[in-house]
Amino acid sequence: MRTTVEVDVQAFVEAMQEIGPAVAQRISDDAVLPTLVEIVNGARHRVRRDTSRLANSLGWVIDPDGLGGEAGTNVAYAPYQEYGTGLFATNGAGRQTPWVYYDATRKQFVTTSGQPAQPYLGPSYEEQVPLFEQRVQAALVAAATDAGFTR
Repeated sequence: MRTTVEVDVQAFVEAMQEIGPAVAQRISDDAVLPTLVEIVNGARHRVRRDTSRLANSLGWVIDPDGLGGEAGTNVAYAPYQEYGTGLFATNGAGRQTPWVYYDATRKQFVTTSGQPAQPYLGPSYEEQVPLFEQRVQAALVAAATDAGFTR
């Protein structure tokens, strides 16, 4: 005697294809966007301010598919503040000898060995990683519930 079980996953596959865009939208709305906003808010809170140019330039862009994005700035001096310069550069690639430059504000020449890092974006990103993972999990559960997949 032979026992067989027939499994038809076609209905499941069709349901998943139908809810796929809804899942992507839920992840974008409930995980990606809030995470990017919080990274930028955290960076704005941490960044050293003289003119607030760097803080005001921070922003985010969501990828076209909504499932990723970037937070950051296009201000030219941002990497120097994030990673430091000269002897203090966090990656060790800074200039190893002092140099002189003219400071127009103080109207004098200044000798420097660099500037220590004052990270603002990296720590904000690191702070959000575990929260992003939680948001994605919650978005998946919510999307499955919305689609009628319950335990």
